[in-house]
Amino acid sequence: MPEPKSNQLSGLENYLFDRYMHTLLRIFILLGLALLPILLPINLGGKSETVGVKGLDRLTFSNVGFSHPHRYWAHLVSAIFVAISVCLILQAELRRSEEHSLNSSH
Repeated sequence: MPEPKSNQLSGLENYLFDRYMHTLLRIFILLGLALLPILLPINLGGKSETVGVKGLDRLTFSNVGFSHPHRYWAHLVSAIFVAISVCLILQAELRRSEEHSLNSSH
């Protein structure tokens, strides 16, 4: 992903918006590539006790069912991974913005 350069933008608001979009893109690409291949087969493989589950409802957490409680662990680990990943990405972005503000003040 190309980094937005502050000297090529017309203002601080544009730079901050570009950084915001860049950070969201990093979060969603990482989580999409890491979680979708794991959680979709787990959710799809669960045979729900509910009759008539069709379409996108087959891909949800509710399709796992009570007969497969060991599959809930993947969701718990995924939720912890999401929380840690988002915190680390935001921390890195805050450090980067702090370094940028220190460099621009000199």
